[in-house]
Amino acid sequence: MRAAAPATAILALAIRNADTLAETSPERDDRPTHWWQTVPGALTALAAVITAVTGLIIALKPSSSAPDVSPPPIHQEEPSKPSSPATAGSRASSGTPASSPSPVTLPLPSPAEVKLVGGDAVLRILSMRLDPYNTENRALTIRLRYYNNRGYSANFWADSFRLLIDDIPSAPINNLNELVPSNGAKEGDVTFQVPASTATAVLRIIMEGEHTDIPISLSAARSPSPAG
Repeated sequence: MRAAAPATAILALAIRNADTLAETSPERDDRPTHWWQTVPGALTALAAVITAVTGLIIALKPSSSAPDVSPPPIHQEEPSKPSSPATAGSRASSGTPASSPSPVTLPLPSPAEVKLVGGDAVLRILSMRLDPYNTENRALTIRLRYYNNRGYSANFWADSFRLLIDDIPSAPINNLNELVPSNGAKEGDVTFQVPASTATAVLRIIMEGEHTDIPISLSAARSPSPAG
């Protein structure tokens, strides 16, 4: 051990000093005497031993001023708190665009029912509705019921309908395609894109070379009644 080396050296030095003092003592006789056989020599040796032991204890005792080598404390970051519902809601509401215009219901035209092909095909308008489409146009949806009085199935499709605005026909923007059984009936929708400024239009129904026109007013639109 490195700490014991200085203590051993101190002990050896103390013994040599004791020998020197004993050799130079005035009380000597002709016989050779060792330093431990005299009272002063014994006291000197005892003092040397105490000094050496004290030095050894001090050398082996850990110093109280030794630096602290304990690891530094670990600081843990607290997780960020989620935003409150009120804050989140306010942020969401600040970036929400203005709501689109509500759908409106149109009154049924007159007549609301027509017969074609000698009465074998009867079509009745059940409802009409205007919905927002884009900034310049609206969507006109017409719901119809088709009665097939033939002895065979008949097509109920978008090709049988046209919407005339200023005498210019336009086809539906949806793809109605149903098969109505013999002596049966089915319901379906046809939807047209119309300019927002349009006030009147004409629904033309075409079937087996025949057609009939039904005038429609778009200016008499009213909001749907609330349920209940």
